[in-house]
Amino acid sequence: MKQKIFKSLFMMAAVMAMCVTLFSCQKDEITVSTSYYPEVGVDKHYLDFKVGEDTKTVKVSSQEDWAYTVEEDWLHVSRDGNGNGNKLTIQVDANRTKETRECLLTVFALNDNKKKAEVKVSQQTSLVTISCNDTELNFSSYEGAYNILSVKSNGDWQVRSTPDWLRASVSGGNGNKSISFTTLSANKTSVDRTGKVVIGTSDDEI
Repeated sequence: MKQKIFKSLFMMAAVMAMCVTLFSCQKDEITVSTSYYPEVGVDKHYLDFKVGEDTKTVKVSSQEDWAYTVEEDWLHVSRDGNGNGNKLTIQVDANRTKETRECLLTVFALNDNKKKAEVKVSQQTSLVTISCNDTELNFSSYEGAYNILSVKSNGDWQVRSTPDWLRASVSGGNGNKSISFTTLSANKTSVDRTGKVVIGTSDDEI
């Protein structure tokens, strides 16, 4: 009899514990809610144009109405179609400057400009330019002293002139290259000798 009572009490305690556990779980239940924030996307994030006039397209995806901004006047943008899946047509003028030019095209949601996508646009120059890593070369006084100049160009270039006591390793080249300059005679005077090296392209000169 005592054993049956003990089992009954044990079962009641177990049921009460389960009820308390369930109640506790329900009380501590965490509700997670999510909000939908439509995004603006583009199928290309970088456009590289050659030197001449050219046209490319970018597809825009958005669940809401959008607009775009662009700051450079050499870049012309037009919008094709309405609604989701619109397309932008990007046209550039010929680049007649010495520099590769860049611009940022931004597409954004009208109701929240933080929802945006950016397209970096660059265009190569139409001129053959040249630059170098230094504008001064220093040599020791003895014959055969040498120094190296790194040249950067987007086309053909020539070493147009050097002092009569200095020799260039090449007379010209194309693109990026290193040129070694070597002294042809020792400077036996007490005065520093100086000279000018001229390297040029069809459009530029250093």
